[in-house]
Amino acid sequence: MKYRPAPESTLIPQITTARPVEARIEESEELAAIARFLQSLDGFDTLLLWARFGRGMSHSAIAERFSLPMNSVGRHIRELLG
Repeated sequence: MKYRPAPESTLIPQITTARPVEARIEESEELAAIARFLQSLDGFDTLLLWARFGRGMSHSAIAERFSLPMNSVGRHIRELLG
């Protein structure tokens, strides 16, 4: 059996079109708004949101970790996100 190199098309990665500039600007504006929101919070509120969304902790895990009543964790997070 003779060696046959793979067709050139399989060796060259496919080039995908970049996202439109408008989509990147919109994403950048959303990230800036999120950053402003997080900077407006006090340390504990930021910690709660980080635990929930950054670490993916459940409300019960957050309540246990910070010695809080479980029903107040969900309520507090909902109030922050208003």
